[in-house]
Amino acid sequence: MVERLLFVHLLAYPERITLEGAYVPLPAAAAARLRLALCELFANATKFGALANPQGTLAVKWHLSVNGSRRVSVTWAERETSGLTIPEWVGFGTQVIAGTVENCVRVFEATGMRCTFELSL
Repeated sequence: MVERLLFVHLLAYPERITLEGAYVPLPAAAAARLRLALCELFANATKFGALANPQGTLAVKWHLSVNGSRRVSVTWAERETSGLTIPEWVGFGTQVIAGTVENCVRVFEATGMRCTFELSL
């Protein structure tokens, strides 16, 4: 799903985007939530983040956790962002992501932004 969703972007930025994770079959509702979250994150990365900078990189990793419940854990990590500023408010896109997925955490670092979240299956 992640590969299909980001396929066009992988073609545009082949040396700057890495994906890492095993195949995880998703129910339709979880796939729709994941699609929405990734589209919002990618839009922000191209406007303000790592993909707005020619040296920026993006790594998306995911894995399945089975610990009383089945969950997919996703890490979106942007590096080499230029002029990164911590937003003073939570924007609409971030609100959409946080309302779509579970345990969403965004961390702004000196060299980029990391977002982690989970989806219940």
